[in-house]
Amino acid sequence: MQNIIKRLELIKVAITLEESSIIATQIELLQLVTLPEQVQEIIKHLTALDYSLALQMITQFINDQTQLMPYEDTELTALKMELHGLELQIATLNAEKDEYICSVGQFNAVYSQRLGAKINELLLLRLQLAQFLLDKLEKENDSLDEQSPEQQEEQQQAEQQYQDAQSDFDSFTEDFAEQQQNLR
Repeated sequence: MQNIIKRLELIKVAITLEESSIIATQIELLQLVTLPEQVQEIIKHLTALDYSLALQMITQFINDQTQLMPYEDTELTALKMELHGLELQIATLNAEKDEYICSVGQFNAVYSQRLGAKINELLLLRLQLAQFLLDKLEKENDSLDEQSPEQQEEQQQAEQQYQDAQSDFDSFTEDFAEQQQNLR
């Protein structure tokens, strides 16, 4: 096919140069091979000296034969499909995650509504107990002239327990009050 296209290009140049001998030679050479029907039509117009139509047909034939064909990479298509599938999976997982978050939120609301007051009471009792133990240790240590290392460590642990109990009570009380406000 490439030889046919090259000969037709030569004929185009020969027409523009008005070289009828080159046209005749190329026609003879083309007729020695099996030609597509379009090229046979072109030769008929050339032999009938209908050069303008033959020139249009040659240009069209060459364009049709040399036109770029879009390349479709099958691996790229497969990767696009895989990407689309993964995007769907991500969307599904995100929807499930949102449902779980909603369920946890609902659970926390019910948990807080039903048990919040009791938990608050327990944390208050824990705070009061820690305060009582801390006060007791301070009174005992005040009556002593000097504390032993064990007594100092016990004092520090009691202070830490009190601070932890105070922090837990304050944090829960604040969260509980906020949740109760949201329920109203």
